[in-house]
Amino acid sequence: MTRLTNEIAAFCTAYDVSAPIAMMLPAVFDKGAEETGMPVLKLVSLATYGNMELGNYFVEVAQKCANSEAGKEAWAEFEEKENG
Repeated sequence: MTRLTNEIAAFCTAYDVSAPIAMMLPAVFDKGAEETGMPVLKLVSLATYGNMELGNYFVEVAQKCANSEAGKEAWAEFEEKENG
């Protein structure tokens, strides 16, 4: 795994994130990094280890994405591929 993948996995563990929400986090963190001008790895690290309010914000955004129709479809497609 890449360092970014490891950091997102640590974030998911720290915030007890479910798999459908975790699937949305890379895009959510990419967008946050783009909007703040901060490197994505630094943003993930800050949300994981430095700022719980920021971490909770990213969980909320990813949860909204996962609960959207597009998010539900993406998760269903993922499960279908994984389960054959």
